[in-house]
Amino acid sequence: MERFDCRLLSRRTLSEGVRELAFARCDGQPLRFVPGQYVQVLFAADSYQGCYYSLSAPPQADGTFKLCVKDDDGLGARTLFALELGDTLAFAGPDGQLVLDREPGDAQRDVLLVATGTGIAPFRAMSDQLDARLSAGRRVQLLYGARQPVGLLYDDIWRELAARHEAFSYVATVSGEAQAGQEGVRRGRVTAHLAAALVASEAAQGELLALLCGIPAMVSEVRAALRDAGLDAAQIRTEY
Repeated sequence: MERFDCRLLSRRTLSEGVRELAFARCDGQPLRFVPGQYVQVLFAADSYQGCYYSLSAPPQADGTFKLCVKDDDGLGARTLFALELGDTLAFAGPDGQLVLDREPGDAQRDVLLVATGTGIAPFRAMSDQLDARLSAGRRVQLLYGARQPVGLLYDDIWRELAARHEAFSYVATVSGEAQAGQEGVRRGRVTAHLAAALVASEAAQGELLALLCGIPAMVSEVRAALRDAGLDAAQIRTEY
């Protein structure tokens, strides 16, 4: 993977303990990536030790890129949260296979996206692609889970996409005890709503493309459920 230094341009809080950070390469070159890929934050410029973060915005005309970072007390989050505007940091990448159009014929497939927490980041980066796919007549479903409604990141983007496209189904669900506070949010884990999503796409399951991102337990559980429902391993994509 290519190494490069970047400068922190801006940061904003998405929810409690989650920030979106915008970077630009110090050499002035754009970061060229496929939505769904990740970069590696390097802890030292002379090593490949670091943490991986999905790019969390579509490719920008000015070549900048964004990361969605949760304060999980890990070294990666501590490093990123400690940056001041203008500070520089070493990166490597981009890389990753959690992308929409990886194989011939992928553009003609309906899509099921399943995410929890900051696992929504790669799908946010795909939002322009999803818009184009919906305009081309394909169906897209997004199941997105968090503990509380405030943890549903980029919720306004998904609702706006659903308002413009009848073929886009957005199911937001929360698993925490305090469920009130946001209209249109369901209860339970994403796995509780998976069966309904599969029923809705039953006619196209042989061509369905499923992309999963979030906590490992959810990814494993959903992958197993999709295999039990008849999807081939090649129809299911994850980051690992």
